Amino acid sequence: MPIAIKVIIVVICSYFLGNITFARPLSKSINDDITTHGSGNPGTMNMMRTHGAKFGILTLVLDALKGVVSCLTAYYIFKGRDGGELAELMKVVAGFSCFIGHLYPVVYKFKGGKGVATACGIGFCINPLLMIPIAIIFIAVLFSTEIASLSSMTAVATFILIHTIFYILDGYYFCLIPIYLILIFVIYAHRANIVRLIHGNENKVHVRKYFQKKEKQDDTNKSKEKVEEDKKDC
Repeated sequence: MPIAIKVIIVVICSYFLGNITFARPLSKSINDDITTHGSGNPGTMNMMRTHGAKFGILTLVLDALKGVVSCLTAYYIFKGRDGGELAELMKVVAGFSCFIGHLYPVVYKFKGGKGVATACGIGFCINPLLMIPIAIIFIAVLFSTEIASLSSMTAVATFILIHTIFYILDGYYFCLIPIYLILIFVIYAHRANIVRLIHGNENKVHVRKYFQKKEKQDDTNKSKEKVEEDKKDC
């Protein structure tokens, strides 16, 4: 098969994989629609605010996983390490296509998430070890400021900086184009958040409360189940 055809197929398939914004089916599994809550964004933080830490983390993992799948599939289609720069480039191009599919899913009338989780999946595929400091920075900023948008943009900016160094050292200069486009699109997706940050009225995310909230809900549900069992015994 000609390389051009392979490229087109990989890009299209990666885009449609990105269309699966997992917050939507996860919220529908409990008879809800995440787009009707909070910011309306089908992403990790809105899921956490609405349905607790469990659903937020699950959304994060699944959205990151589709970035991983698209990257690795493209990498091996183009012969992995033996494919040299082309395989490395197509890995990032496929990840970027998946990322765009998440931001602008045609199946949801181009109304998607902000792409941070999917970008994390792409970063993990480029170099898993480099994601450790990025994750630490994200968590540190989130817990210190309680501002999700700031922690997300800081993490993505760090991701770009670290991987810029990584690709320059390896001589894979063309791979820098897709990852810088990711940064541009993430900033654009957070444009409303940036305006609120400038004016000092950005919404805060009280992460600890969401974990505590979920625990309290579980305790409440257990108490209700206990009451129902007692009624049946009577």
